[in-house]
This record gives sequence, structure tokens and C-alpha cells, in this order.
Amino acid sequence: MGRGTRRIIRGAWHLTSVTWIGGALIFLVIGANNLTDATRGILVLTTLLYGSISVYLLLSTKGRHVAWPLFLAVSVFSAMPLVGAG
Repeated sequence: MGRGTRRIIRGAWHLTSVTWIGGALIFLVIGANNLTDATRGILVLTTLLYGSISVYLLLSTKGRHVAWPLFLAVSVFSAMPLVGAG
């Protein structure tokens, strides 16, 4: 693999990571307002999806891959409005 290709893949990886966190923050803001059934469902699905991916990556890479904490952060941020909405 050439140097340029490596730089593109590395850059895409970092931009994707920032996007995950940005998405989690968007869900946190959405959840700070009145939760409708639709937004509650989106938050639940996001929490479960990213939480499951995080656990899978943690176990399959034995914690050596940097992605699992990022997926966990998205899951936690998505769950926060649900916990506070009780």
C-alpha cells in the first residue's frame, strides 16, 4: 500500500471518529428537549447499536483497538437523555 493511500485511510478513520462523537452530541441535544416516542426510539436504537459494536470490538481485539471507546462514548451520550427522562 502506498504512502498516499495510507494517509487517505488514516484521515478517513479520524474523520469518521469525529463524526461518531458529533452524532452522539446531536442525540444528546435532541434528547435534552421533550422526548417523543420517535426520538426515544432513535435514542434507544442508537444506544443499543453502538453499545453492541463497542462490546464486540472490545472483546474481539482484547481492548487493543482504539475504536471501542469511541463507540462506547456514542452509546453513553445517546443513553443520557433516556436516563434523565425517567
